[in-house]
Amino acid sequence: MNYTKMIEDVNQKTKEYQSIMASARKMNYEILKIRNSISKMESDLLLEFVGFESKIEVDRYTSFRGTQVNIKNTPMVDAGGVKPINIWPCNFYKGDEIEVIKRNKISIVIRCTKKTVGNVVFNPKSEFRISFDGFKEFVFRNSEFYNRFKIWIKRKDSLDSLLG
Repeated sequence: MNYTKMIEDVNQKTKEYQSIMASARKMNYEILKIRNSISKMESDLLLEFVGFESKIEVDRYTSFRGTQVNIKNTPMVDAGGVKPINIWPCNFYKGDEIEVIKRNKISIVIRCTKKTVGNVVFNPKSEFRISFDGFKEFVFRNSEFYNRFKIWIKRKDSLDSLLG
C-alpha cells in the first residue's frame, strides 16, 4: 500500500466512524426519551394502582422525608404542663404497616396503621405527607408490592387490548 492510498483509507474510515457515532448518539437520545416516557407512565400507573392497593407492609427499614400532618389536632401543652403526644418520625421498620390516604403527582399522604416498638404493637394513626418520588422509590424496592404492581399492569394492558 502506498502513502496516498493509506491516507484515503484513514479518511474513509474516519467518515464511517463519525457516521456510526452520530447514529449512536441519535439512538441514545431516543432510548433516553423512551425511558423518560416509561418512568412517567409508571408514575401515572402507580397513582392509579395505589387507589386499589392502599395498605403496604414495610419489608425493611425505610425513612421518608416528610412532615407529620395530623399533629395540629393534638394539643402540645395542657394546663398542668407538658402533655405527652404522639409525634413520630417518618421512620418505619420491618413489620410496620402504612396506608395511603391521599395521593397526587407531587405528594402522598400515608397513615401508619401498625407500629412496632420493642415487643409492643399498636396503631398510632400518625399521618405523614411525603414526596411522591420517595414513595415510588420505596414501593419499587418492596418486592411483594412491586410484583403485585407488575401483575396489575399486565392485567390492565390485557383488558385494554380486549376492549380495544
